[in-house]
Amino acid sequence: MSAALWPVPPPFMWSCVTCSTLLDLLNESLLLTDASPTCEQGLYVQIALARHIATDHPQSLPAAHDEDCLICLGYRSRVQDPGGMWAEHRARSLFLPDAFARRL
Repeated sequence: MSAALWPVPPPFMWSCVTCSTLLDLLNESLLLTDASPTCEQGLYVQIALARHIATDHPQSLPAAHDEDCLICLGYRSRVQDPGGMWAEHRARSLFLPDAFARRL
């Protein structure tokens, strides 16, 4: 995948030791697997990074995606977000291309 499609993570992620460590791990895992964000190791790092952002940086989470995101529509229709999963879903768009960020 072209590097031009990847978003530049916001400054708060570079100043946070956990975020920057997980970004480095994500980069390493993608380099080892032909830059496929769907590789197993990369997937675990994505989940860990999204969970960290949702838990430790909730003020930096992006707003819900547009109406074309079926996952956001599903979360909007629920009374309660199960375990902060919607926050993790939105956090992924800070460091992944939309095509991959919106899969989980």
